[in-house]
Amino acid sequence: MDSFTYIPPGQRPKPRKGGPIDWLNTNLFSGPSNTAISLVTIAAMSWVLFQLFEWAVLRSVWNAGSRGECRDVITSFYGDSATGACWAVFNGRVTELLIGSYPPVLIWRPIAAFALILAALSPVLVTTVPRSLLWISVTCPFVAHVLVFVGSALRRSGTPTLVIS
Repeated sequence: MDSFTYIPPGQRPKPRKGGPIDWLNTNLFSGPSNTAISLVTIAAMSWVLFQLFEWAVLRSVWNAGSRGECRDVITSFYGDSATGACWAVFNGRVTELLIGSYPPVLIWRPIAAFALILAALSPVLVTTVPRSLLWISVTCPFVAHVLVFVGSALRRSGTPTLVIS
């Protein structure tokens, strides 16, 4: 059975407390100084987000052969002082940005280190994972260090060598 509160005829219900409007009134607009600070902060954040949106989306170039070509497209459409994102360069370097300057033969090392970090976080953050797996969390920093830094140096010939620093 649902619980309802009986309100006699002719009486108004009590105003509800809580909810987003009450939170805004309590935390952001509780006095003149909080209201002024909140409004200035909201205006500044709105301006920054609009500038970021304009740069990243409205004045961006998605298809170009080089960074210079991106600049040429942006200046031809929006003027000499305009700036914009060049996502064409980003698309060509996604692997380099995510993994770094690892040679293609050794890309498995940072990927394995990342997977190991996720496995090490699972016994700490997920309560259903058995606590007996905490040994992964303890050994992860050492194994990840070996995976990422030891053995990743290359000789001039391009063959991997084991370097222990």
